[in-house]
Amino acid sequence: MNDYGLFKAIVDALGKNEAIARTVTGIFTHCPPDSNPPYLLYEILDIQTDAPAAIQRAAMSVRISVVSTYKGIKEISALINILRQVLENQVLLLAFGGEARLRLQKHEIALNKDKVTREGYCLYKVWIRLKEE
Repeated sequence: MNDYGLFKAIVDALGKNEAIARTVTGIFTHCPPDSNPPYLLYEILDIQTDAPAAIQRAAMSVRISVVSTYKGIKEISALINILRQVLENQVLLLAFGGEARLRLQKHEIALNKDKVTREGYCLYKVWIRLKEE
């Protein structure tokens, strides 16, 4: 699924944050089997675009999950707060010259079925405007 370069723009924005760079082991679209928490997972839930002949705008729902084995919710809460600060209502420049604006829809933290791993997430609505040629 084409994300118009959004994943790279999010990785770049989050990579500039010292706490994210120091804490997470990676930001993935698919989690490698040997990855160690805490890490972030990026997932596109849906995309709506203009007519295919001249796509200039798109809207999508994106979930960024935070996975942690830290006891309690301190680490995961801190990472979700950073996600909110770095991404909420920001305009991210896309590699090809377009831009994306993210609006937080929901965030949540839960203990997984294994009773060890916690997962939190931020669900964003994203509006993309492509560079007009």
